[in-house]
Amino acid sequence: MEASHLTASISPHSFSVGEHEDHVTRILESITDGFYGFDPQWRFTFVNEAAKRILSAYIESPDALLGHSYWEMFPSAHGTIIETEFLRAVREGVSVEFEVFYTPWERWFSVRGFPIRGGGLSVYFRDVTEDKAVAAALQASEERYRSLFASINDGFCVLEMIWNEDGRAVDYRFVETNLAFEKHTGLKDAHGKTIKEMNPLHEEHWFQIYGRVAKEREPVNFTEGSESLGRWFEVYAFPIGCPEQSQVAVKFTDITERLVAEREMTRLSQESRARLAELETLLEVLPVGIAIANDPQCSHIRLNAAFSKLLEVPHGGNASKTAPEGQIPQHFRVFNDDGVEVPAEQLPMQLAARDGKEIRDCELNLVFSDGRKVRLLEYVSPLFNERGESCGSVGAFLDITERRHAEQRQKFLVSLDDAVRPLSNAEDIVAISARLLGQHLRVDRCAYADIEADEDTMNILGDYTCGVGSIIGRYTFTQFGSHVLALMRANEAYVVEDIFTHEPAPEGTQSYENGQIRAVICVPLHKDGKLVASMAVHMNGPRRWTAEEVSLTQHVANRCWEALERARVTRDLKESESRFRQIADLMPQVVWMARPDGHVEYFNQRWYDFTGRPQREAGDAGWLSVLHPEDAPRCSEVWYHSVRTGAPYEIRYRWYEPATQNYRWFLGRAVALRDERGEIVRWYGTSTDIHDVVKAEEAARQARAEAERASRAKDEFLAALSHELRTPLTPVLMAVEDLCEDPALPGTVRETLRMMQRNVSLEARLIDDLLDLTRITHGKMVLRLQEGDAHALLGHALEIARDEAQAKGLVITLALDATLTQIRCDAARIQQVFWNLLKNAVKFTPTKGSIAIRSYDEEDSLVLEIVDSGIGIPADKLERIFRPFEQAGLTNDHRFGGMGLGLSISKAIVDMHEGSIVAESEGADQGALFRVRLPATRGNEIPSPGDESEGGDSTAKPDPTSASSLRLLIVEDHEPTLAVLSRLLKRAGYQVISATCIAQAEVLAANQKLDFVVSDIGLPDGTGIELMRSLKAQYGLRGIALTGYGMEEDQRQAYDAGFVAHLTKPVEFAQLRRLLAEMAAV
Repeated sequence: MEASHLTASISPHSFSVGEHEDHVTRILESITDGFYGFDPQWRFTFVNEAAKRILSAYIESPDALLGHSYWEMFPSAHGTIIETEFLRAVREGVSVEFEVFYTPWERWFSVRGFPIRGGGLSVYFRDVTEDKAVAAALQASEERYRSLFASINDGFCVLEMIWNEDGRAVDYRFVETNLAFEKHTGLKDAHGKTIKEMNPLHEEHWFQIYGRVAKEREPVNFTEGSESLGRWFEVYAFPIGCPEQSQVAVKFTDITERLVAEREMTRLSQESRARLAELETLLEVLPVGIAIANDPQCSHIRLNAAFSKLLEVPHGGNASKTAPEGQIPQHFRVFNDDGVEVPAEQLPMQLAARDGKEIRDCELNLVFSDGRKVRLLEYVSPLFNERGESCGSVGAFLDITERRHAEQRQKFLVSLDDAVRPLSNAEDIVAISARLLGQHLRVDRCAYADIEADEDTMNILGDYTCGVGSIIGRYTFTQFGSHVLALMRANEAYVVEDIFTHEPAPEGTQSYENGQIRAVICVPLHKDGKLVASMAVHMNGPRRWTAEEVSLTQHVANRCWEALERARVTRDLKESESRFRQIADLMPQVVWMARPDGHVEYFNQRWYDFTGRPQREAGDAGWLSVLHPEDAPRCSEVWYHSVRTGAPYEIRYRWYEPATQNYRWFLGRAVALRDERGEIVRWYGTSTDIHDVVKAEEAARQARAEAERASRAKDEFLAALSHELRTPLTPVLMAVEDLCEDPALPGTVRETLRMMQRNVSLEARLIDDLLDLTRITHGKMVLRLQEGDAHALLGHALEIARDEAQAKGLVITLALDATLTQIRCDAARIQQVFWNLLKNAVKFTPTKGSIAIRSYDEEDSLVLEIVDSGIGIPADKLERIFRPFEQAGLTNDHRFGGMGLGLSISKAIVDMHEGSIVAESEGADQGALFRVRLPATRGNEIPSPGDESEGGDSTAKPDPTSASSLRLLIVEDHEPTLAVLSRLLKRAGYQVISATCIAQAEVLAANQKLDFVVSDIGLPDGTGIELMRSLKAQYGLRGIALTGYGMEEDQRQAYDAGFVAHLTKPVEFAQLRRLLAEMAAV
């Protein structure tokens, strides 16, 4: 702190210390530390002799540093702790202390810096390379420590701590001392003696400090004084030896002389600060705004108290518009008389500092964020340093706002009189007066209103707006608060600078927010003791209003009232009503008016044209007579309910049209007009012809209902068709499956049976395609996603299609190069896609043709291509082949069979997997290529051995021993299925009890112990759903649904009833055995 005061006093940019300058110089020259000072531009202003000695080893002429920039002379300091700490000291006004290794000189320096008031920095530094070397040597090698011990200039000693019985340090013995020890302490022949022997009055705190170092084994740097020795020391103490020795090494320097110099400089600095305080006090009490910048860029501008208050800048804050980012004041802006904002670098203080010239009689406008405006008269002079260079500026600023307002007011009144004088139309006078006042005051809105007899209701006749909406209309003062109404009636102006902070606060701010009003002046106009008019100016943001602005608003309000009074006599209620009727007669709707009691007293011309009624016939009898008899009671009830309650009226009804002798639909609506007391004075209504709309709505409803019926019928048909087709296939498939495994049959017979098995499965697949199409159409297809290997799924599909391909003599080649084969998919559905594509390739490729199957990686996707040499696809058919029932344009060509569903289903499945499928062909007889792209999983996880896709051979072989103890109830009304299923289950070791209807099943369940139920859904006396629900509730049985109904709704009902599995016919017996085995294992 003392150093900062010293440097403030000696800086050439501070206040002069005159007679003390030589004394300060002698002090700085006498200290052993190097010292130099910088001005605000980092130029050397002083270098003492100690600094010259230190620097002379590295700089040819240290004297040449004066006047040069530190960064110019020591460029290697950029980007180091030197730059960081020096900048921080100046920026934050704090002292800094650090050690730095200066690479170009390969030396360590201890540096302390102190900011100078007004800018600049004073720096003390010492070469501590030897100190560093000593400390390092002591830690690294005792021998090196010995060699350096005697050579260092600082005092050095090794202490052995002496403890009392409580373990507290009470003395220490000097084990070793160097040659400089006596010089720095004044103690002679200290070796082997204790400090208390040599200095009985030695202070207690030295024992505490060195005791902590010995115990805690942590080094410490500190500055401390010894009153008994009459000296101050800078000390570095660190533990040495083993902890039991309690030894502490101490390196120290006598800094008494330096502290005396610093204290003297502090005294001088205090005297300088006192004189500075006198000058600053003088500036603070001046009523004129004063601003001072101490740098050429004016990056920091200080203000006196008067100017701080005017600019609303905190005292001591920065008022500069060219300040560093984040310090620029944002709450005011500076404009010239043309309304153009003055750039920061063109402001008077910045110009004077930059050009070194005075600026006089400059007038500028300040606009604050709250809308307040200030006119300033400015005088600015540059400041110069000892070299005659501009180093800042000082300015005096006078607030001439009131004088400026008086001049502008007079000018405005003259222009207003000139503009209004030749006018005779009152509305023109209002418009021009509002516009001129609004533009003059630069407000967002200016409005004029006349006041009704209740002195509350106001009618805004015209307004001028700038950036806000018009509010022309009828309002009450009460809407804006009772305080407003009271002031208007008392003939006092209502002035608000910010509605959200105004006192007293209005009862609510909604009306202000709706009108975009944040600040307002509202003046009343009284004539003959009554409130007859008012005028207001509005701002959408806060604004500080002046008394002159309130007075001017009052003046313009008087002129507007006089003009409106002259024009008011031209208005006539009768003409107004006539205009209303003329407009109403032009409207396409029927327009009508009714009294408060609901009696209709007026229809427009559209009513008479539609009804053919005599002109001017109105009344209830007129409109009730044309209503449809079915609508009349309700229409009358709703209308008179609105009349009683005042609620808006809206209803649909039919009116009779004589011209067509038909009824047409109309939409009737009406609202009530109320007076200032809220009483209904009239009803205004319309009747709009909506006949075409109603008919269109009715047609749409019928079409929608018909479509829904057709969709349900189709779904029901497909479900029934599925059941009827699947049920007969079940015994065939099970019997063939069983025979295929019979080793007693010849191989040729078993091969024929396998062919039959494949064709039955194909028939089931066609049925599944029909159901899949329905699921896709209704968005009900559900995927069961898991990790799967695309090549494995392709292999399963290829096995199914291989026999047919071989029968046609087709050559199939594989090039499966993809490595990203793991995909997240519904394995059965993806296998279905591959099988559909392979099946088509085999079907449409002639005998002896070829099919190529290849896969490869593409970014994060797996791509599979199937290329055939078949009949190809015409170019105009490529876009259609993925539509249902399309077969590549083979219209009426039944050579290839099929229903044309496979590709449309495949595309839907691939889309649901976020993939794509495309077809390419050069044309007829040119073959075709189908490309499937599926997103791969990056992990390429390998499924665990227990995970099996639905396409694999995962037939579980139940344990016959365990199966023999299971009793199954088979409920099936299809005799062939029941017979085959019972025989196969018995052969598999199960105890089988069969029933053909619900009644038999319930009797058997009541009389025998059962383990599981296998039941059809469609039974003669009910459904398997009902049966399963009953058996589960009574006996806790679990079951498998075996049915020809395979829609999602069928499955959901089955699971809800208690079935744990739903198998859609035809069913492979192996699949049923696997499920039974899984159920038995649970």
